[in-house]
Amino acid sequence: MNNHRRGKFLAYFGTASTQGAGGIFSAQFDSGPGRLTITGETRGFASPSCLILGPGLKNLFAASEVEELEGEPTGTVSSFSVDPRSGALAPVNTRKSRGPRHLAVDAKGRFLLVANTRSIAVLPIRADGSLAEAAHVVSLEGPGASSEEGGGACARSVTVDPANRFVYVADSRADKILVYRFEALRGALQPSGVPWIRMDDGVGPCKFVLHGNGRFAYVAGEGDSSMHFLAYDEAAGSLRAIQTLPMLPEEWLEPSFVTDAQVHPSGRFVYGLNRGHDSIAVFSIGESSGTLSFVGHAACGGRGPRCLAFDPSGSHALVANEESGSVSVLSVDQQTGMPSPTGRDLELPAPRCIMIAPSR
Repeated sequence: MNNHRRGKFLAYFGTASTQGAGGIFSAQFDSGPGRLTITGETRGFASPSCLILGPGLKNLFAASEVEELEGEPTGTVSSFSVDPRSGALAPVNTRKSRGPRHLAVDAKGRFLLVANTRSIAVLPIRADGSLAEAAHVVSLEGPGASSEEGGGACARSVTVDPANRFVYVADSRADKILVYRFEALRGALQPSGVPWIRMDDGVGPCKFVLHGNGRFAYVAGEGDSSMHFLAYDEAAGSLRAIQTLPMLPEEWLEPSFVTDAQVHPSGRFVYGLNRGHDSIAVFSIGESSGTLSFVGHAACGGRGPRCLAFDPSGSHALVANEESGSVSVLSVDQQTGMPSPTGRDLELPAPRCIMIAPSR
């Protein structure tokens, strides 16, 4: 499934403003020795919560969460141009947003989808990489919305399917995965025929990820520290809950929250990140069935992990440890899927999110 070889890749890290910094660091990651080298810094961008590269690696888009203003979540979404040789960033433009938590770019590279706390916004990406005003906004609260039964809404992730036909939103407060039909020509979202799948009460889905084979999906539950396998019908866009496994050891009684989930580039493993237990839960994926088997826990290499990312070859994993101010560089065993320390960790002020892409 993974055709990428080891090599040198661009990497970007968003850092919180809590340690006197706040901004985006540019880096190069050499997956041969597992060496991470900082190459630049873009300051003045408050507490990025998510980074994603646009089509052709020409632009980097960043969501910035800011505290509430007059009782409403606030923030911005910005576009940066990417230097084709160095990967350095230059600001293009910024749009206001209402509590942006996660970003996705559609398969054609024409729209940026923003998971705000209580809404999903679709922003056109212009030819020069700048972001236009939202073409469509879907409220997650009010009549007909996912939260109409009470409890409010909290969108934690947004995912576009590879065919550009469906969009999936993890709503942690409503305990649902919302399903929308995506009208790719005008950037509009409409509820699918089955507009959501309800998870068990208290799951708190925070991350939804699709497997590359078009048949499996996985959901990380923040509320009960769980990993869920869902059967996925690529043609219909529908989901069906199959399996749930815990992400924490039975004896762990201290607070812990899931902050991220990722499928390995090989498609053979899925990973969940535990903030509190400060570990990575590793599960193997049944090749034909998609069912999960617990492999083990690996130390994340720091305190307060927020984000997990793999280099495109799948040989290494990077973990943003916000509380300890470090990025862990972990070697991934290709047979077992287990990450292990390389001793090449990098100090960064409160890293929160990571974006890795092949160099040009």
